[in-house]
Amino acid sequence: MIKSARSKRSFERKDFLKVKKKFLKVSANLIKFEVASSTNSCTKLGITVSRKYGNAVSRNRFKRLVREAFRARSANLPIGTMIHALAKSQKPLSFPLISSDFDQLISTFEFHGSKPSPLSGT
Repeated sequence: MIKSARSKRSFERKDFLKVKKKFLKVSANLIKFEVASSTNSCTKLGITVSRKYGNAVSRNRFKRLVREAFRARSANLPIGTMIHALAKSQKPLSFPLISSDFDQLISTFEFHGSKPSPLSGT
């Protein structure tokens, strides 16, 4: 497993607030993505899983799989992108399913251009 710097992949509160102001919404099978562009030179990931999703074990498993899929596909994502991943509903999880959601996100970037356009909540 390749380790990446926590500051490179993790959000702080200010990053969540930036994404909430202007974001592009992409809905996949298991994950709802909110994506915004940034002036940073790195791509960041923030993950939110509510208690309604399940117990701590299932929430942590979801977060681990999302982080691993992000690491595997971060080279294909545009530089300076902030991605907020929200769990939709508890379904049987596997790495290929999570990876296909990230592939769907990447194909959205290829369709709309290299950087996400700052849309206001649509």
